[in-house]
Amino acid sequence: MHNFFFHYPRLTLLMIGLIIFAGLNSLFSLPTYEDPIMSARWATIETHFPGAGATRVEALITEKLENQLTEIEEIKTTNSTSTAGISAIYIELAGNIIEVDGVWARIRDKISEAEKLFPEGARSSELTVISTPAYTLLFGLTGHPSYGNQLDLVGRLAKDLEHQLSNLPNTEDTEVYGVPEEEILVSVDVMTLASAGLTVSKVAQAIGLSHPNISSGKVSNAKYQTLVEIEGELDSINRVRQVPIHLGQSNQILTVGDLAQVEKTKKYPPSNLALVNGELGVMLAVRMGSNSRIDVWTAKARLLFDNFVATLPDGIDAQIIFDQSQYTEHRMSELGWNLLLGALLVVVILWVMMGWRSALLVASALPLTLLMVLPFFKILEVSLHQVSITGLIIALGLLIDNAIVTVDEYSKRRRKGVPPDAAVTQTVQRLFPALLASTITTVLTFLPLVLMPGNAGEFISELGTAVILALLSSFILSMTIIPALAGYSDRLMIETNSHQRFSSGISPKDLHRRFENGLKLVLSRPWLGICGSILIPILGFVASQPMVDQLFPPVDRDQFDIQIKLAANASLDETRNVVKRVRKQLHTHPEVKQSHWLIGGKPPKLYYNRIIKQDGTSNFAWGFVTTGSPAETKRLLNTLQTEMMTLFTDAEVLTLPFEQGAPIEAPIQIRIYGPDLDILRRLGEQIRRILSETQQVTFTHASITGGLSKLKIVADEYQAVSVDIRLVEMANQLSDGLDGVIGGAIFEKTEEIPVRIRVREESRSHINRIASQFLLLPTHISPNKKALMPGIPINALGEIVLVPEVSAVTRKDGLRNNFIQAYLEPFSLPSKTLVDFKRRLAASDFQLPPGYNLVYAGESKESSEAKRDLMSVLIPVLIIMVGTIVMVFNSFRYAAIIALVGLLSVGAALFSAWFFNYPLGFMVIIGAMGLIGLSINDSIIVLTSLT
Repeated sequence: MHNFFFHYPRLTLLMIGLIIFAGLNSLFSLPTYEDPIMSARWATIETHFPGAGATRVEALITEKLENQLTEIEEIKTTNSTSTAGISAIYIELAGNIIEVDGVWARIRDKISEAEKLFPEGARSSELTVISTPAYTLLFGLTGHPSYGNQLDLVGRLAKDLEHQLSNLPNTEDTEVYGVPEEEILVSVDVMTLASAGLTVSKVAQAIGLSHPNISSGKVSNAKYQTLVEIEGELDSINRVRQVPIHLGQSNQILTVGDLAQVEKTKKYPPSNLALVNGELGVMLAVRMGSNSRIDVWTAKARLLFDNFVATLPDGIDAQIIFDQSQYTEHRMSELGWNLLLGALLVVVILWVMMGWRSALLVASALPLTLLMVLPFFKILEVSLHQVSITGLIIALGLLIDNAIVTVDEYSKRRRKGVPPDAAVTQTVQRLFPALLASTITTVLTFLPLVLMPGNAGEFISELGTAVILALLSSFILSMTIIPALAGYSDRLMIETNSHQRFSSGISPKDLHRRFENGLKLVLSRPWLGICGSILIPILGFVASQPMVDQLFPPVDRDQFDIQIKLAANASLDETRNVVKRVRKQLHTHPEVKQSHWLIGGKPPKLYYNRIIKQDGTSNFAWGFVTTGSPAETKRLLNTLQTEMMTLFTDAEVLTLPFEQGAPIEAPIQIRIYGPDLDILRRLGEQIRRILSETQQVTFTHASITGGLSKLKIVADEYQAVSVDIRLVEMANQLSDGLDGVIGGAIFEKTEEIPVRIRVREESRSHINRIASQFLLLPTHISPNKKALMPGIPINALGEIVLVPEVSAVTRKDGLRNNFIQAYLEPFSLPSKTLVDFKRRLAASDFQLPPGYNLVYAGESKESSEAKRDLMSVLIPVLIIMVGTIVMVFNSFRYAAIIALVGLLSVGAALFSAWFFNYPLGFMVIIGAMGLIGLSINDSIIVLTSLT
């Protein structure tokens, strides 16, 4: 079996053909996309409780949900934020959970159980699982300024395009942003309602009951059956105006049109606004399915879009403003160029050292190995993305070792006069145990990346898988195809009497003599060789002590994010004005090519680990900026961040580069736990003050702050009861009038337009008007029982004051805490900033009261968890590796020598990272692991040659 392929050349050719065919077939059928798809381990639970303050929401909603969620053991953490009227809980599942669908189903059951305990007025909770894949394409549609904005038409066209793309095969998800929401607005006058003995909710109920959208049964007998339906659905504005309302005691009947103004209008304020190249427009985000090739799917989507553009009316512009496929194609191109460059370098170097035949034989191992890996990718469901492609690029430096050793061993035996047949046999017999051992040990070096649990492990695992598959494929080829090809080429030259010049390489006598003399010197003075060998590794270990950590490096990309946050009570219009100013300043830089913005909503995900929790907040805006190149992005960002901080003191403007790894909200995160909100707020302010003085910090947030203003009605409950009205009824009537109540919907073609009933704009937009609003009395009589009284003004039942309010109550795993976040200058190292902050904190007068504690989170926590997860699998793998070496050589002494070489290679890797000023992150760790694999591989081969 040692020369099986040499004896059957046709079988060898068939195997090579099979590898090429299977590899190319897999290459063109494997799913490809930019980023690895991580399990959906994150979700939000949002519950609305109108009219309740933050502390009431915490006690009545959030705590009940958290108590139920504690029974799900797969939940790693829960982070909740209770604000006025809204409870938001952010869930993260444990890192070792891969099959998450069943867990989310059980969580939904627990939410349903908690909802039974909610107070009256609380709405159903909504669980939203956060998917990790980024959107594949983002389209922007605008109306040309010369034709008027035409946003209504733009919105309808965007929905048409969305419908077409959603029907495209392998489309997974679509989302539209910036479409104006139409509604039928029924504006009522508070005095008119009160005089008629009506409330907003009663008008809404009357409209809803006039829209029979249920079946009325059917008539059936032995001969036929006929459906029965009540005519009268809401199908127009006039139909809404004609809805009759019975006034009760007066026995009168009036229509909605008699009591209110009915009109079709746009919802104000809108949920969000989209700016496409500075113009008000609509964005459409589309995501392809995870089992698709991004180039194939994108080509189909682009063709559909081109056909759609051809049908657009004059004055409407549409363009693709984001295309993920260009980044995937760049990485595939990078792999191809690395393969080509690697093969070229191998040919040149080996041509000089071993001859042209050996160079071509070794170089052939590169494409054959990679093509052999791809079918295994398909079997193991590994896709082509930035992490797996990086693994293949790393493997290029490892996989040619086996081929070099095999070809060199064959060449040595041929120079001794051994016939080609015997030389192939002896080469395989000689090298099989050593190469098997070296391959296994190198595989074990990268195995911890595959087995590593947690978010970082899931992100990086396919890099280890790619390297391991490449190493195993390289070993198989080096023991089968490569020696057979060496024998064929040698036999062919013998049979044809081919010219032998340059077939054995160049061996300069002077270089050979110098190397021999150096070797003799080291052997005669072992201490000299030992000291010279360990000097750099020891320096590496020493130099690594002060090195700063960086979990994952930034991404070389011609794009970056901008996030703008204003004061909590800022309106959508005010936020839009700030965005316009920021955009104008942004485009003064020639590096900036385009910028697109979303104001007041949760933005589309354009990068896999960018999770933004802001949703429906009018004081938040997000933009993504395209530059001329990744180099321009890196050159611009620091300058831009300083500039924005200087020019826009009324807003928080963050310029954020894309980075690798699991989602992290902010690089520096600190949590202060304790029961009292005032104390937590005070401690948070102290921490923020120290952070603001820390190097590289740009902005800080605290989850618990004061400063929000709240209009508080201090009602006299005895006075209210005397007129037969309760506080809950007061809150409900006021909420209905200010926010409005949905009372059914009308249909225009396929569009459902809600009917909203609320008080007129002039009665709800000023504080003094709120105080004079009338509340309907349940008994519709006056307090003195002498005359009918339609209602009573709010200010007659209590005092109305403007008071400060705690903005939010935050908890983690059921415990109250103030969550402080710090953002840094772009491309800064969080570990360096954290060291400076801890030094300043220790030197300050900051003291934690009894019962309060401080915990660090952010990148420092993620880094420590990642290293802990890596060590949990690394130590058992190292033991197996040592056992493998002992079994191969049957010697603990040789195993100790090889282990020492591997340890020293780690020191050499650390020295290189220190010398070139790289932070001590995951990429350095992976590089060190590759160096360990190479050093162990070479050590085994050298010891095999010596023995």
